[in-house]
Parts: sequence; C-alpha cells; structure tokens
Amino acid sequence: MQELASTSAADEPRHILVVDDTIAARVSLAGLLRVLGFIVYEAADADQALTLLSASLPVDCVITDVEMAGSMNGLGLLRHLRNTTPHLPVVLVTGLDLRPQDLGDGVVCFRKPYRPEQLLSHLDTVLAKHESR
Repeated sequence: MQELASTSAADEPRHILVVDDTIAARVSLAGLLRVLGFIVYEAADADQALTLLSASLPVDCVITDVEMAGSMNGLGLLRHLRNTTPHLPVVLVTGLDLRPQDLGDGVVCFRKPYRPEQLLSHLDTVLAKHESR
C-alpha cells in the first residue's frame, strides 16, 4: 500500500472524521487510518457527526457513507457541511451510482466496494489541496 501523508506540512497529525452506520466498515476504515498515523474520530450517523463537529474538534476531512439511518443520510450531511463549513473536504463512500456533477465541487465519491489504497490515494490529494488554501 502506498505511503500516505498523515501529517500536515507543519508536521501536525491530520484529523479525520469517519461517519458510517455499519460498525464493521467504520471500525475497519478508522483502524486503517490510525495505523497510518491519523487521528480519527468516529460517528455512527450524521447527527453524531454534527455533534462532534459542533464541539470544535479539529477535523481536516470527513469520510462518510451515503446511505445511513438517522435524520439525514450522507448527502444530507454533505449539504449541511457545505452550508456551515464549505471548505471542509468531504469524501463520500457509497454503493449508489452518483454523478460527480450532482455532488458539487471538490467532493470525492467512491463506490463500494473500493480498494483501501484507492481511497487513501484520493484522501492524500484532498488533504493536500485543503492544506494549500
């Protein structure tokens, strides 16, 4: 697997929020990111994610499933984040066929099942772009 920059240019650990109502998927991705040196927060749904974000946690990127139980799915979470924190990078993971033009600028979408190295490669790109702003 390729090496991923888990720290920013200032050597600060990068913080990722993983949102998925499927426990195995969330724990697996969060564990992989932790092994790579990221600080990872986990949320079981969009409501829990928004609670964590409202606590002013330092989050550099949100990785969210699209189809989730709760008051909003991953697309609802994306819309909310675009209204409140428009520059926060969001990576969507889904089994649905979503067109990039429906997601907005700067949103990366991965179709399940995906290879972890694909996701990690794009995550590195997304974080580098965010850091350069």
